[in-house]
Amino acid sequence: TLEEDATTNEELIGGATSNAERLIQRMMQKGLTPNDITYNTLLRCISKDMDLVGRENLNNQSKRRDNRSNPKTESKPSASVSTRTTQTHQNLLVQKAESILSKMEDLQIANTISYNTMISILSKQQHPTSHNSNNNNKNQAEESVRQAEACFHRMLSLSTATSDERIQPDTCSFNSLIGAYAKIGASIPGAKERAIRAEDLLRQMENLYRENPEGNKSVKPDVVSYSSVVSAYAKASRWGEEGCALKALEILKMMEELYEGGEEGVKPNKRTYTAVINAFARTGQPENAEMILSNMKRRYELSGDVSLKPDTICFTSTIDAYAKKGGEEAAERAENLLHEMENLYNMGDKDVKPNTRTYSAVISELLVEFYYFFIVVPYHNHTRVFGWNSGNGKKRTAKSSGKSGTNSGRNGIHQFLWFQRSGTQYDIIQRRH
Repeated sequence: TLEEDATTNEELIGGATSNAERLIQRMMQKGLTPNDITYNTLLRCISKDMDLVGRENLNNQSKRRDNRSNPKTESKPSASVSTRTTQTHQNLLVQKAESILSKMEDLQIANTISYNTMISILSKQQHPTSHNSNNNNKNQAEESVRQAEACFHRMLSLSTATSDERIQPDTCSFNSLIGAYAKIGASIPGAKERAIRAEDLLRQMENLYRENPEGNKSVKPDVVSYSSVVSAYAKASRWGEEGCALKALEILKMMEELYEGGEEGVKPNKRTYTAVINAFARTGQPENAEMILSNMKRRYELSGDVSLKPDTICFTSTIDAYAKKGGEEAAERAENLLHEMENLYNMGDKDVKPNTRTYSAVISELLVEFYYFFIVVPYHNHTRVFGWNSGNGKKRTAKSSGKSGTNSGRNGIHQFLWFQRSGTQYDIIQRRH
């Protein structure tokens, strides 16, 4: 039947936007009228294409970094050209989505899913992160969020004017808009203002939820709502905003209290805790970062909940916090955390395997205490000697077939380390000043 044919065609629409549009044309040629399900599926295709463009842009950025480190590699298009291409593609997708949503409004078939998907599409627009054009970056970031918020209020106004329950904002609507603020890169100015706006939306959700004595379930804040605000404040802390790090901690504690009070849907997870750890790392507050790490360890030990189990990222971020602070005590604490990771890994915990960033953080911390630092690690079929002069911040690299590095630098201040390889891990087996 025609109804069965329509359903079949709607199920087929799920690939790229262009393929979906061709299928819709085939539907219409058969005399079938696209409905809200059809157009919402097309919007989801556009959303997936936005994801694809974003991934391609990130891959291109990674390739450019590799090319810069390898002068023999063929030259590729510049970052500015690649960025313009990405933005042009995304702009075309956004325009197409806007056209579809407007058509749905004219047909009076737009619903909550339509607007939520549109907000999500707008929030996926990427922005250049060059420090040479911070004002331009900020303007572009604010424009994409402004568009997302305009869509949200467009939905809210239509819902109020028509009392149409099909268009009422829900938890997903708020989360999409909060996420739009949280997703913007920390390097773009205005992060604190974006975090404050994200929190305002969260408070609006809470108020709407409490308006009904039994709770308005459709706008109930969940772990995504709270965690996105935590992430926004954590990013804002990059600009030295200690208050933002404390604000992230405040919201985390609120989540813990709500969860312990019976609100299962707001249980903090590993990403939430890691965001707060990173916030304190950025503001040079390693004691607070380690406090969060210890809290994670305690909760995991008590509950056995793997979503709370600290991993390499959690430990490394805490070590990095001590590295940023500097000082003999911080160096000792960073190294102790590294040893804890190594011991756990040696006992079979693969989730806390130290990586390059972990060792680099400890190395950078040790540089504060010693004028020279040398480390020798296996590198493909030879060993590589890395030497740092903490006085001028320069690094020297040389190949060697030996297993240790020495230097007779000036002032008689040296740090020598011998590393022994154990699988993919390096253990300090001797240290001498």
